[in-house]
Amino acid sequence: MGTSPDIALVARNQAEQLGAFLHDAGRKAPEKIRVWDETLRDGEQSPGVCFTAEDKLDIAKLLDGMGVAVIDAGFPMVSEEERRAITAIAREGLSAAVGATVRAVPADIDAALRCEVREVHMFLPTSGLHLRHKLGISAEDAISRAVAAVEHAKRHGLVVDFIAEDATRTPMEYLLRFYRAVIDAGADRVMLTDTVGVMSPEAMFRFSRMVMDALGKKAEFAVHCHNDFGLAVANTLAAVLAGATYPTVTVNGIGERAGNAAFEETVMGLEHLYGIRTGIATERLAELSLLVERRSGMFNQPHKPVVGFNAFRHESGIHVDGVLQHTGTYEPIQPEEVGCCRSFVLGKHSGRSLVTALLASRALTASEEQVRAIAEDVKLTKERSPRERIHRTAHERDAYHREVLGFPEEQFWQLVQRHLGNAA
Repeated sequence: MGTSPDIALVARNQAEQLGAFLHDAGRKAPEKIRVWDETLRDGEQSPGVCFTAEDKLDIAKLLDGMGVAVIDAGFPMVSEEERRAITAIAREGLSAAVGATVRAVPADIDAALRCEVREVHMFLPTSGLHLRHKLGISAEDAISRAVAAVEHAKRHGLVVDFIAEDATRTPMEYLLRFYRAVIDAGADRVMLTDTVGVMSPEAMFRFSRMVMDALGKKAEFAVHCHNDFGLAVANTLAAVLAGATYPTVTVNGIGERAGNAAFEETVMGLEHLYGIRTGIATERLAELSLLVERRSGMFNQPHKPVVGFNAFRHESGIHVDGVLQHTGTYEPIQPEEVGCCRSFVLGKHSGRSLVTALLASRALTASEEQVRAIAEDVKLTKERSPRERIHRTAHERDAYHREVLGFPEEQFWQLVQRHLGNAA
């Protein structure tokens, strides 16, 4: 095996190089951030996902053990089972602040109080699109409702994080007025939300900086980005670069529609690219990813960054040769940093370096011609491999998505008939 680089040195060098570019651009990331995990609430809102109370508690304990600062345990108004799970997590005595998501209405806040959480993640839309078509209320009514809800929560001693839903599609003048109103009412943190993932990183940086410059130090700032255009992580990093100190994430990026900013990608991006310490035990990222995969039923694509099956597997002869000489040649993250292992794969693109290394692992020697012949046979074997397994797996995957990540329509109508009888 080739030389392994000093992990801390590589990360520091990468961060310093990027830091030079950031300095030239007049940007400065915060020195300290606190990771806020949304897996148990927004992650569970992935269509078809349904955690049990035991699942939620197991995931929460691992998140806490890894150094997560805030855990959104769920949405109390969803069900009695949800409330039971949130209460169990709140009673676990975790170091992380355990909160629950609530609408800006007293009934939701009271339900969260009964779950014994320390804080509430309160949301209300601010964009005209949502206010008009979803709630049917005016912009002024929204401010009044938000202020009343914050005051109700503060009277009961709760930490209040206010989420201005669809903030990035809200006119700036109104958004700032809304934020000032909830902060004056007692909100401890406000969230910069890209609810439908429409921002670019450049726009997210400017948007975040405008809000934070206008509001100053009246409150702390969180950021929440969705992945509809594949930019949730990039936009989250941009907001942190602008000064947000609470990036919200979900494990494996699960969440509504195309998901959220992925926990593992955001953390490693902050650590490696910006040199920002997250306080997360990164060597447990693979363990966390696997736990959420198996409990959610949402399985990662093989090329998932940081924790995917192929993240540290190499087949191409040029890449294998480079990694055999020095792992830093093609691995910006070392697998042991995130609890993964490196492996080399025989296939169509294999070269002689891997064949030679495999032979050496068994104390076998071969001439250059023999090594070349073995490599060619490997390529031919792979090229001629049957495709039936691929087709069968694709069919099984499609059936799994329909059956497990959904709800059978026939079963729905049976439930309807149970309640409505012959009228159905």
